[in-house]
Amino acid sequence: MKLSEVQLSDTAKGIVDVFGSQRLQLGGPVHMETLTLLHAFSGLAGAQKVTEGVYYGGLPAAVDLVRSGLAKPEDFSVMLGLSGWAPGQLEQEVIAGSWYVVAAGQNLVLPHKQGAVNGAGSKRQSRAPDALWRQVLQLIGKPVKAV
Repeated sequence: MKLSEVQLSDTAKGIVDVFGSQRLQLGGPVHMETLTLLHAFSGLAGAQKVTEGVYYGGLPAAVDLVRSGLAKPEDFSVMLGLSGWAPGQLEQEVIAGSWYVVAAGQNLVLPHKQGAVNGAGSKRQSRAPDALWRQVLQLIGKPVKAV
């Protein structure tokens, strides 16, 4: 699904102008009214660090950055919805075997880069979600047939 296929409020129309051609990723099953980004821009206003080289949020500033020509829409993964847990819930689910824990960095989490090694000016290619899942399973030594 493309972002341009999602019904947005009038106040969000600028987002479609900038990111409308991007593949819309499912960020999680809750807060399906929430649109956010994953990216590599450390100084982006409103963004929070997830891990080294990976940041979450900063949508209004990202729109401005792309419009200014300092970034491209492909430098961002557009996410609809969130995943969230109550205090201690995720830890219990990991113990129960519901989740795989993986050390993940920019090269795994963000779209595949071609060209420059930093966020600005790089050309990124979107990766199909099942390809990412297969790669993660291979990295942790789980059978790919589990996809």
